[in-house]
Amino acid sequence: MEKARSRKGAGFFIEIFSRDRALIEQVKYDNLLKTIFFDAMPALLRLLHCAPVLEYLNVEFPPRHKMVADVVALLADGKILHLEFQVTNDPDMLWRCYHYYGSISQRWPKAEIIQVVI
Repeated sequence: MEKARSRKGAGFFIEIFSRDRALIEQVKYDNLLKTIFFDAMPALLRLLHCAPVLEYLNVEFPPRHKMVADVVALLADGKILHLEFQVTNDPDMLWRCYHYYGSISQRWPKAEIIQVVI
């Protein structure tokens, strides 16, 4: 029984190592592509008829906070209904709905989404 446990444990570590190794390879590839595009950026911007880069901005965004929608329902016609109830005027409601829409469409990519704020 001990041998079975150790084999299972070893398999677990091999699986984790393989995933980590794949992630490291992906990061190397991403960094290589970024380097190529940063070097080629002036030509790319001219091709796209854009102004030169003034400054590269921080692209590391903070993690999103946990979002809990008021109502998300699958309708008989396959559409998804998202309802949000608001007692007061929330100036950020448009952005909240935008994030809800993205999260819902990521989870159910083929469904048409109907959003209503009440």
